[in-house]
Amino acid sequence: MINKVKKYVSAVPGSTQATIVLLVGTVLFIFYLSATKLDPPLIVAEEKVWPVSAQQVEYKDVQPQLRLFGEIVSSRRSDLRAF
Repeated sequence: MINKVKKYVSAVPGSTQATIVLLVGTVLFIFYLSATKLDPPLIVAEEKVWPVSAQQVEYKDVQPQLRLFGEIVSSRRSDLRAF
């Protein structure tokens, strides 16, 4: 098996051999780092309790009653000011 690898490597030009060695070294280094990485400790986060109050709602047709002073500029624009 090793003789076959040597045969293939010797058939490759010198500059390409350096590139192949660099790529194989990089792959081995990445494999080493991923194999030896530490698992981070699990952190259990407590859920916060938020007190909530609820109300019953009903559908109504409601309009706000505001006392405003304004001047009509056009049919689509108005200038409103509070008293």
